[in-house]
Amino acid sequence: MVSQEQQLNHNSSVLYSCYYCDNFETDIEKDCESHVILRHPGGKLCYPSKADLDLMGIQPKGKSWEI
Repeated sequence: MVSQEQQLNHNSSVLYSCYYCDNFETDIEKDCESHVILRHPGGKLCYPSKADLDLMGIQPKGKSWEI
């Protein structure tokens, strides 16, 4: 049985998904960073800004760092 606190924590967790492929999503920040570094070498950014996304032609995902 899931406690109310665990349910609140799960509902408020941030999902990190890869900007460069469609098959990676996690709620663990370090896992996302590792994925980008290992699977997308060449200086790809883990947390690109809106300007970076525009330059790369990638759609924003509505994350706080896309300012």
